[in-house]
Amino acid sequence: MAINLRCKACKSESKLGTRTCKKCKSELTGSNKKYRVVVKLPNGRRKCKQVDNLDFARTLETKYRTSAVEEEEIQAPVQG
Repeated sequence: MAINLRCKACKSESKLGTRTCKKCKSELTGSNKKYRVVVKLPNGRRKCKQVDNLDFARTLETKYRTSAVEEEEIQAPVQG
């Protein structure tokens, strides 16, 4: 589960806080970057979404995580 920077020029991903793309060396500032939200679901799949704004990426990550936890609780076997 993570939010990564995505370079618009070469489409590679870097950790948040990175200032230059490790692949093409372009600066990851302003309009040259996007944010990619990745959350692993209980069934092993991943839910991904690319957005322009870090605040929205954080909100989306929280929403995806909450949804994944709720889905996991629904699928959990009842003990008793």
